[in-house]
Amino acid sequence: GTVEANDNRINNMVGAEARFYASNSFAITLSGAAILRHTPSQLAIPAVIDGGGNTIIPAYNSVVEDERVDARISLGGQWLFNTKNDRLFPYVGFALPFNYARRSLFEPITIDENGNLAVNDLGARHVDITAFGVQAVVGADYYIFKDVFFGFDIKPVSYTYAISTKTPGPGLFNLESDTNTLSFFAQFNFKIGFKF
Repeated sequence: GTVEANDNRINNMVGAEARFYASNSFAITLSGAAILRHTPSQLAIPAVIDGGGNTIIPAYNSVVEDERVDARISLGGQWLFNTKNDRLFPYVGFALPFNYARRSLFEPITIDENGNLAVNDLGARHVDITAFGVQAVVGADYYIFKDVFFGFDIKPVSYTYAISTKTPGPGLFNLESDTNTLSFFAQFNFKIGFKF
């Protein structure tokens, strides 16, 4: 299996951002999101058949253990500008994102209808991706009420360094590779915000 870091669905596109206004024109930002999923393994259960060939208890297939982790956090800063419109606040800034993703699979011992055992995995196999980078940020907030705003931002330039590590199983050598990604105008966010 692989980690599909660019697979966009609503459940991995939603996140939260907090801003701390260090001054009227500069804010420190912290944003992130996480998804944790775990399906535990279950051993196969052979069928119980009586002497006449009738199934008393049906067989149950094994369940493959599946563990998934997707986490991201980003620290940054934004310089805000005043405009003639007292509801509109454009800004420029930067972000320092960190991303981590992991997939783990373990297929337990299976037993076929003849009672034969099959050992597929001696332990879990994993794929890990760790990435960090730097991004430029350009955006604007528009206040529809005194403390409620809609916002939009885009990353005009983004650099990411990622390390991928695959562990085929216990006692086996890890396979590693790294990736450098430079993107332009590839990431954007829509926001609904509340000021406290």
